[in-house]
Amino acid sequence: DPTDKKILIIKLGATGDIIRTTPLLRKLKEVYPRGEIWWLTQTPEVIPSVVDVILQFSPQSITTLTQTHFNFLYNLDKEREACALTNAISADLKKGFFLRDAKCAPIDKDAENKFLTGVFDDLNKANTKSYPQEIFEMCGFTFSGERYILDNFASKEYKWTLNKKKKIVGLNTGCGGRWTSRLWPEKHWVQLARRLKKVGYSPLLLG
Repeated sequence: DPTDKKILIIKLGATGDIIRTTPLLRKLKEVYPRGEIWWLTQTPEVIPSVVDVILQFSPQSITTLTQTHFNFLYNLDKEREACALTNAISADLKKGFFLRDAKCAPIDKDAENKFLTGVFDDLNKANTKSYPQEIFEMCGFTFSGERYILDNFASKEYKWTLNKKKKIVGLNTGCGGRWTSRLWPEKHWVQLARRLKKVGYSPLLLG
């Protein structure tokens, strides 16, 4: 099919954030129905099939991207390499974060809130916006409850066998490599799961 826009999303990881970013694809398809969407990531297996070009973060992909011109570039990562790439790639409009004096910085006012909540703990605690809301604002859009896209996980092999008569409680035991101080000891998760089971819930381990 013919396309009239070339759009690049840079969101390398973590996996949870990749999934939480997928509502943005619905908005991009709505606003630019003939746009060709590219996505650079470290976890290509979770990128929805609606994305036209999925690139694994690698020297080969970087070479391709620096020789391609985009109409829109959305860098949603604060990592130095993602910000440096934003500087190096040609695009008519760039949103999110870029590299200034070898440090991550917001490209414009739309990205300032997300940047500051990541720097100052008091602002982060006072923040009431959801992750999709923040991502949409960074890109210059308004979040309207667009849903996640998880078409990769809709196959028949993912059938639940839980007793639906009991209330299910999800236990998210993992975290990204940047946030290891948030990890709870495994023995605490085991203790919590046993207590939940004892009072009639079905604990479900996630992640």
